Amino acid sequence: MDLFDFIVEQVTELTDIDAASITRDTPLSELDLVSLDYVSIEVALKKKYGLAVNMAELAQKQISSVGDFVDYLSQSLKA
Repeated sequence: MDLFDFIVEQVTELTDIDAASITRDTPLSELDLVSLDYVSIEVALKKKYGLAVNMAELAQKQISSVGDFVDYLSQSLKA
């Protein structure tokens, strides 16, 4: 499972959104995630990938789509 699929899986577990409707271009604002949902995704990323997400830094990056979020996470994994 790649990182995009993992994020889609997490979003579908937290919301009623159909996985097939989520693409890299889907705006994060359309996912209706609340702050607790992001924390849940952060915990799942830490468990699966050992990746700690800096939410303050994430907010500063002006990430607006699922693809932007996945790209940010991919860069963090490489660091």
